[in-house]
Amino acid sequence: AMDIYNNDFKQSHYEGLLGLAQSKPIAIGEHGEVPSSEVLQAQPKWVYSMTWGKMLTENNTADQIQDYMNDSRSLTRDDVKAGLAAMQQ
Repeated sequence: AMDIYNNDFKQSHYEGLLGLAQSKPIAIGEHGEVPSSEVLQAQPKWVYSMTWGKMLTENNTADQIQDYMNDSRSLTRDDVKAGLAAMQQ
């Protein structure tokens, strides 16, 4: 996992972590700013990310948070619940 603050989602850091991980999953352990749709598109192999505490609302606008949560590459708690419900049918 890598911690990313100050909206510093550098492609070189991402690619370096992929090399270090040698095909194992990679994650954003902590971030202040949520990754944009452009970042998620350019860096598709993140398996999870976690916003550091109150930085979610301090470092991101409501629109940025909503865009991140609604991005097709984001899996939310509601998506998991819907998937489990569908599996039980």
